[in-house]
Amino acid sequence: MVRILLSLVFINALGGSISGIYNLQFLHHPFFHFSYSQSLLVLEVVTILSMVWASLTPHDYFSKQSLHHILLWIAGGLTMLGLTNILVRWDILCLLLVTFLGYLVAKINPKVSSLLMSKLPAEKLASTSSFLGLMVSFAMPLGTALFSGLAIWSLPIAWGMFAILGFGTVLLSSK
Repeated sequence: MVRILLSLVFINALGGSISGIYNLQFLHHPFFHFSYSQSLLVLEVVTILSMVWASLTPHDYFSKQSLHHILLWIAGGLTMLGLTNILVRWDILCLLLVTFLGYLVAKINPKVSSLLMSKLPAEKLASTSSFLGLMVSFAMPLGTALFSGLAIWSLPIAWGMFAILGFGTVLLSSK
């Protein structure tokens, strides 16, 4: 259970930092030679639409998978996103990975809620759920600050640390 919670914290820290790193990357290398603002719009629209799409497909392949399996897919996708931005920087592949990650992130919340309800007694459910929400909420701005600071210094180092932490999360998420 501790490994799952740590995986969720790391995934939220990494996921929250994607926009921050791209905000800085688009200053020098926008998607498809768009302007800075158009690149941001494309990134945010793709992320939101993928999450909405996941919510509208409740009986797909990933809805039937375990939480561990989805965490592995997300951690692997985050690792691939970091490596793609270091090695090849193909805009279409980056957008596909962001779409895939947004889709999977929307699939996690029902799984986590279900896990908490099945493992905890009713009198501890509210406090544990609040604590988990606090950890997840705290991880996102912390990840954004860390990776944005690294990206200001060096985008390749930021994406490299992103990929390394993503791979560490793969190892943490595996059984």
